[in-house]
Amino acid sequence: MGEHLFDVKGEFYEGQRIYMVSHSDFYHALRTKLALLREFLERVCVALRMFQRLGIVHADMKPENIIIEYDADF
Repeated sequence: MGEHLFDVKGEFYEGQRIYMVSHSDFYHALRTKLALLREFLERVCVALRMFQRLGIVHADMKPENIIIEYDADF
């Protein structure tokens, strides 16, 4: 999921590491389309509920461990 939200690039400038964060189309769509955000959160909640019902504990929940497909034309 992280790659669909933003891209982080680091480079050195005057001896310091500077990071540039570029937000993706998916990030902007989630911020501007309430229906898309609602559907996304519902799907994440369904998956977490399924983990709970099966007794599965995910010890490393983070955006990089959530796989999504996003079609900007949808």
